[in-house]
Amino acid sequence: MIKLITNSNASISHHQLLTDLLADATEVYMATAFLKKAAINILLPFFNKPIRFKIIAGYNFGITDPEALTTLKVHAERSSLISGYLVNMNLKQVFHPKLYLIKDREYCHIISGSANMTNGGLNVNNEVSLYFRCAGDNPMWLDSLAYFSDCISPAKADLLSERIIAIYRDYHKKQKKIIVQAEEFPDKTGSLIYNLKKLKAHYTKLDQKEINAGFKKKRADYLEAKEVLDSIADTQHTPAQFKVLVEDMVGKAGTPGLWYSNGMFRLKTGLFKQQTGFRKLIVAIRSNKDKSPSYIYQIAKDITKSIKGVGPNFIGEIMMTYAPKKLANINQNPITVLREEGGMDIKAYSSSYNGTDYEEYSAIIREIAEKLGLKDMLEIDYFFNIVYQKIKKEL
Repeated sequence: MIKLITNSNASISHHQLLTDLLADATEVYMATAFLKKAAINILLPFFNKPIRFKIIAGYNFGITDPEALTTLKVHAERSSLISGYLVNMNLKQVFHPKLYLIKDREYCHIISGSANMTNGGLNVNNEVSLYFRCAGDNPMWLDSLAYFSDCISPAKADLLSERIIAIYRDYHKKQKKIIVQAEEFPDKTGSLIYNLKKLKAHYTKLDQKEINAGFKKKRADYLEAKEVLDSIADTQHTPAQFKVLVEDMVGKAGTPGLWYSNGMFRLKTGLFKQQTGFRKLIVAIRSNKDKSPSYIYQIAKDITKSIKGVGPNFIGEIMMTYAPKKLANINQNPITVLREEGGMDIKAYSSSYNGTDYEEYSAIIREIAEKLGLKDMLEIDYFFNIVYQKIKKEL
């Protein structure tokens, strides 16, 4: 018999199952990374029964409670049926099992999963384990028992003594200072990865009437850019026609393009002779726009390896043109703003981004846009360009 054990189900939580099985137990073997006094207190009523207990705890990170070890040692001194162990502190290997082996007169029981012998592990935390009931000659029981025996072997564990606990207590005190300072949960009242306050300050200083007009124009330009991209993707054009379409998007000397990325027109000459490859790139992004950002970006990046002069700047513009709600532009402007004004620790150059990097980057930009009240990637890209020009001017 196999069952899934979680603490969300009080009738079959780790605590409840453990106490139910201990009621009829004759032998108990426990290996836990962390041992706390609250969990030892659960065992105290059973220490007075004719049950053989062998319990080993880990020392790593100083999380095991020295008082729990002392209580276990005291009861081990009172009864020959109880043995307590601490993993040998000379071993430079993290001890991380959560294994509970319980034998009664009829069955053997194995509980193994994520729950330590702590109040959190047995009652509070979101923990999951598998419970397996079997006969005493079952290979799984015999293997589990052999593993436990190896854990408590003299080379790997020390029987609890005043000296062992004293050495561990000193380590625990030093680690406790670090543990107390650690935050169990992140503070989500602000962002952990970017400075929204500084970005918001930039946005609130802008003339809202002016920026809304800018948003409106950009949206119209990118709708037109989409028509140009569709035309390139669906029709093989003459070199002269293709040249005009490319310049419609990236611009030319004295004339801005429909796309807003800076300097793309400088790369257009090399693109004029690569219509086939560029069409393939557009089709790949357009036909996969409903898939994950990482997938779209990675296939696009793979295609651009064979298109000279076409990189993340073109990929970002095409993606944002086809999916402005979902896919962010990626070039030096937004990256610089996020690093310099947003305080983000992200890669400095778009050329080094892979699909996974891009998906994380895009998700962060979408979150910032929502917090600033911006509708989509087009609007936040417009905002980033304004901030970038300000940074550039100051530098």
